[in-house]
Amino acid sequence: MRNKKILSIILVLFLGILLAACGSQQPQPAEAPAAEEEAAAEEPAAEAPATEEEAAAEEPATEEEAVAEEPAAEEAPAEEGMEPVTIRWWHISTQEQQAAAWQSLADQYMAEHPNVNIEITVLENEAFKQRLTTVMQSGDPPDLFQSWGGGVLWQFAEAGLLRDISSELEGEWRDSIAAQSALELFGRNGEYYGVPYEWGAVGLFQNVDLFEEAGLDGSCPATFDDLLANVQTLKDAGITPISLGEGDKWPGHFWWVYLAIREGGQDAFLDAYTREGSFTDEPFIQAGEKLNELIALEPFPEGFLGLTYNDEAAIFGNGQAAMELMGHWGPGQAAADSESGEGVANLVWCPFPMVEGGAGNPGDVLGGGDGIAVGVNAPDAAVDFLRLLTSEEGQRTTAAAGMTPVTVKGLDAETVDSEWLQQVIDARNNAPYFQLYYDQFLPPAVGGTVNDAVEQIFAGAATPEEAAAQIEDSASFELEGTSREAAAAEVESDVVQDEEAAGAEDMEPATIRWWHISTQEDQAAVWQKLADDYMAEHPNVTIEITVLENEAFKQRLTTVMQSGDPPDLFQSWGGGVLWQFADAGLVRDISPELEGEWGDSFAAQSALELYGQDGAYYGVPWSWGAVGIFQNVDLFEQAGLDGSCPATYDDLLANVQTLKDAGITPISLGEGDKWPGHFWWVYLAIREGGQQAFLDAYSRQGSFTDEPFVKAGEKLAELAALEPFPEGYLGLTYTDESAIFGNGEAAMELMGQWGPAVAGGNSEDGEAPANLVWCPFPVVEGGAGDPSDVLGGGDGFAVGANAPDATVDFLQFLTSQDSQRQTAAVGMSPVTVKGLDEDTIDSEWQQEIVNARNNAAYFQLYYDQFLPPAVGGAVNDAVEQIFAGVVTPEEAAAQIEDTASFELQP
Repeated sequence: MRNKKILSIILVLFLGILLAACGSQQPQPAEAPAAEEEAAAEEPAAEAPATEEEAAAEEPATEEEAVAEEPAAEEAPAEEGMEPVTIRWWHISTQEQQAAAWQSLADQYMAEHPNVNIEITVLENEAFKQRLTTVMQSGDPPDLFQSWGGGVLWQFAEAGLLRDISSELEGEWRDSIAAQSALELFGRNGEYYGVPYEWGAVGLFQNVDLFEEAGLDGSCPATFDDLLANVQTLKDAGITPISLGEGDKWPGHFWWVYLAIREGGQDAFLDAYTREGSFTDEPFIQAGEKLNELIALEPFPEGFLGLTYNDEAAIFGNGQAAMELMGHWGPGQAAADSESGEGVANLVWCPFPMVEGGAGNPGDVLGGGDGIAVGVNAPDAAVDFLRLLTSEEGQRTTAAAGMTPVTVKGLDAETVDSEWLQQVIDARNNAPYFQLYYDQFLPPAVGGTVNDAVEQIFAGAATPEEAAAQIEDSASFELEGTSREAAAAEVESDVVQDEEAAGAEDMEPATIRWWHISTQEDQAAVWQKLADDYMAEHPNVTIEITVLENEAFKQRLTTVMQSGDPPDLFQSWGGGVLWQFADAGLVRDISPELEGEWGDSFAAQSALELYGQDGAYYGVPWSWGAVGIFQNVDLFEQAGLDGSCPATYDDLLANVQTLKDAGITPISLGEGDKWPGHFWWVYLAIREGGQQAFLDAYSRQGSFTDEPFVKAGEKLAELAALEPFPEGYLGLTYTDESAIFGNGEAAMELMGQWGPAVAGGNSEDGEAPANLVWCPFPVVEGGAGDPSDVLGGGDGFAVGANAPDATVDFLQFLTSQDSQRQTAAVGMSPVTVKGLDEDTIDSEWQQEIVNARNNAAYFQLYYDQFLPPAVGGAVNDAVEQIFAGVVTPEEAAAQIEDTASFELQP
């Protein structure tokens, strides 16, 4: 861990932006902005791929051909006599003019170097992040790819996934970069892995015409109170004050981070980052309190919690909101997404206002920009081509397409064409403290937690203190790293283990790093007891348990998978995600141990198959069931209904209306986590199209734009139109959803078999509703699906690639009859071991789930687990947008198909 003094020096270099020259710089949001943007000016999360996508022009080749002779650093590496070489380049400049500028530079380079072929993949920001995560896990990064520098890039470097280009940078190329603070974010400890090509500052863009319409002159607010006063004046004039698309999360994180900068200045962040302080320190809580003051004024567009960044840009570009807090790319994206294609003509840029009494300097800036990183296996030609992209010629070309502020010295006069752009450059160059977006500077898991926690503040689902605590929980794990490092050191011991008696006393010590998501107290206690029992029988084995909430688990697992150091035993749902880990060599094949008695002991063989592929198995299930509708009979009876299961979807809609008329919230849903809502769309697709529709789309004989998937969206829109969900549901988490159902505040929940246990654990009295029935998802009249078709899945554990043999033996212990009885006793059921139904089933609804699971004509694992991660993510994102009313069913299906066409092969 770096000490604070050293970190301060580094941050002064690149966060303080002590620029010697005037090269333009441009920030990029780390969860980066969006799709059609100027340099997509989006700030990606975790260097990672992005959400909706536009599938790359061509799928890049997975291997590149080597250059016969290595050219001198200063010469073009592609002379005619050299062997062919391919450069795989991924960027996120989806806007037509910008994509054309990049293509023209690639064409120029290929014309000058006939042996070089540049394969370009163009991806929307969120889709890029998802796909990059996948290829990083496989260890095969693109040769050149979009990057925002900072913590995400540094983690890729630590995992050996990037090429050090510091030797090529030395001299003229490095000296030409005006934004040296930006360059430092692409390097660490003397090594550089990429370069920036635009860099700037986040600030408030104001539509002067709308301000004047409200009787304001459009001048910049000096203080946050001034900003709040402007918001109220604009509202009183019938004008939406601020455009925000919080469905993508990163746009909202700008507000909280800027308030933290104004409240605490550089020292607050340095203290939290170095662990001398905490993200629960006063400035971060005060930031949440100030944000709540703004939220209370309701300044954002209707449904903002479900809007995307592109929706936000379009609203501002169409003159439908007076302000937008955004990076330098904002006006370009707003114009591209506006109906006229022109955006806002009368625009001013304002620095974020001061918070009275805050410790920050008024000149402190939040910002960042776009850059390009170099993959570890990139040929020399890739580095030479990157030099062209960031040359004066290359930067003139990109600036002409709106990708500014550029980072090469001496180009301001040619590339700055507006007063606001010069103000951005001045703010960037003169900032006493320049902070890269938190979701880029911090490790991916912490940055993701920031975005999630801030979204919950916007949704009213977390207090400022609770949000700060969530961020601190993640930071304490990721920034310290002690438990993981200690475990890694232990794992290095060479454990030789007898398969039949994994814990003989004469064996060498072994440490098992086990990550699970059973956060409910009694369930976590059972896992701990089983670990203690095993360690008592095997004194040489130490089991280190990490308990993580579901979303935090996914983020952190992504990080460690990218580093190539998976836990020894970890939560898994099987299917496509696990299979991709297997393809990347990150999980261990345990099929030899499964042969015979252990493998035969599983009742849910369909579940076991989802943990294997092509004869290899990487884990096992320990509970498995079916998703269905849980109904609170007492609330149904209160509304005059008998609580019987709806036979058809129309019956369900009628029940919803009856419950609403009785003043009862019909359905609990926490769509802020996205996956709960995807159950609705997938089940409707199953009922509309049956197994064949999914098989056709998956095998590429059909498409996710086929009629059943579009109809599923239409049926979902019918439900959403009845407004059956809790207020603010687009920002609520699954934990919120389960608490609402557990407290008897909603009559139904579409959830898996774990639903009642989690609802009880999160309810005020610790008990789930007593009078429950479980219902299969109703039939859609005219649909092709079988009424018994089931969506479901369950929990399991996978084994990491470097796990000691004791891990497999311990996993066999966890899925023994005795262990499964203990887990079932605290609600972790239906179990998957044969012969335990009488011991573990204690309610009629549990038996109905087991019957549905066992008798399904077609059993479908959740799409977001069965499909590759990028496609599953696209499903969740598209379905969320249907709930929010920002896409049509056809558009949602097209988004999913765009990703599937890239990720799935016939």
